[in-house]
Amino acid sequence: MDDDDPLKRAEALLRDEARRKEAQKKAAEAAPFAAVDRAVGTGSILWQKYLRRVWVVFSWPLRKYWALCLRVFRSLSKNADGTYSKGRGAASIFALAAFTVFFGFQLITNAIPLAARFIYDATAINLLSNEDVLVFSQPNTVEGRPGELVVYACRQYPCEAQFDSVEFRIRDSIYLDVVSYMRYFQPHYPGELAGAFVSEENGCKVRFYGKRIKFLGFYPQITHAVCQPINSSNSQSVLATVSEIQLR
Repeated sequence: MDDDDPLKRAEALLRDEARRKEAQKKAAEAAPFAAVDRAVGTGSILWQKYLRRVWVVFSWPLRKYWALCLRVFRSLSKNADGTYSKGRGAASIFALAAFTVFFGFQLITNAIPLAARFIYDATAINLLSNEDVLVFSQPNTVEGRPGELVVYACRQYPCEAQFDSVEFRIRDSIYLDVVSYMRYFQPHYPGELAGAFVSEENGCKVRFYGKRIKFLGFYPQITHAVCQPINSSNSQSVLATVSEIQLR
């Protein structure tokens, strides 16, 4: 019988092996396309659920900026008689591209962070500020962060190290600059605020906002301070006195 023919069994095995290798080859060739299909599918979901909503916010200013660039290009690329100049057109494209790169860099690295900090400061200062009476050291500069000062405090005299101490920061703020200009016709100076801490040890009433979150690098920020020198003989009276002061 044919099923018992060794030659035919060998031919059948060879055909099966050839089909298996062909299937493996096709699977290997299709794998990159399958990965692309999966990536496209994932991207489509992200776009529909999340990115499309973000694009709605940014599309209007981008369209306006593109229209402005077109108007500037048409204006700069014309000769005096109104005809198009290839040389002026090329120079216009280069100038617009350079400006766009510069503007985009400034927007991402400066404008957006400053706007975000302004909104945060305005919200936190007006809605989340607290007042407290504490014993403070003198402020010191923060290494690598010009314009920012650190000052340590505790709740009673003398301080008891880690379990009684709080780290505060004093930094510049565009929002506080705006408020200071409106009230006193001058900007807010962190160094002048730090001048309230008059001695090595001070009893102070402070207004601050924010909390200490170590892993995020957040610190309570002082916005107002009234201080008096404090020592072991007058600590109770100084803390009682400054607690009665009304901060502006």
